[in-house]
Amino acid sequence: MASTYTSRIRLTKQGDGENPNTWGTILNNQVIDLVDDAVAAYTTISIGSAATVTLTENEGAADQSRAAFLELKGSVGGANNTISLVIPAKSKSYVINNKVSANTTASDIVKMKTASGDGYDIPLGSVGLVICDGTSVHSINAKGFNLGTAASADIGVCATNIPDTSLADIRYLRTSVTVNTTLIGTKTFLGALRVLFPARVTRKLFPLAKFTLIQAASVTVTIGLYILAEAETTNDP
Repeated sequence: MASTYTSRIRLTKQGDGENPNTWGTILNNQVIDLVDDAVAAYTTISIGSAATVTLTENEGAADQSRAAFLELKGSVGGANNTISLVIPAKSKSYVINNKVSANTTASDIVKMKTASGDGYDIPLGSVGLVICDGTSVHSINAKGFNLGTAASADIGVCATNIPDTSLADIRYLRTSVTVNTTLIGTKTFLGALRVLFPARVTRKLFPLAKFTLIQAASVTVTIGLYILAEAETTNDP
């Protein structure tokens, strides 16, 4: 029975009774060594003037596309503004270190793809993880992973790309609060705390804490249904 190969990383599967004198050598060279490549090999791929660079794909032997880490070097934007890096149409992940230089970074790209599937534009100067689902290539996050250009670095929904935070988490304080805010539990403030209300008062609410409230008509401190202290309006300057 002749040898066959695994479908994804092309390891040799020796047939029954095959290679009686070299079985161990084939196991070491065409299985164990290649698994080592798939887990930890760092391979450098040169990008040149060709519009397409196809990674080698060998059954039972070393190749480029089996490696876990790919470093891309060379340049893009000379003869071609887009260079396609073609990988096998097999499910696999890759860590990409894109060191390719570009003539015009806004339009020159390296696209990682299979021969017929959708590709992923690898941000220049980025290090990131991509996956192939057997047909197309994707980044680990549709908006990127805080790598590459500003367009692929979105991590929030705000205009400033800052993640939204809840008002319940007092560790993130806004510079201005115009709506009622409820504090639940113990809150610790480092530095000065200024709370703005309609009128001005200064009042010691209980022995272990003192609140200086500027422009406040009145303040009530409660736990559950019990009123602990109430600060009324004063004419303190």
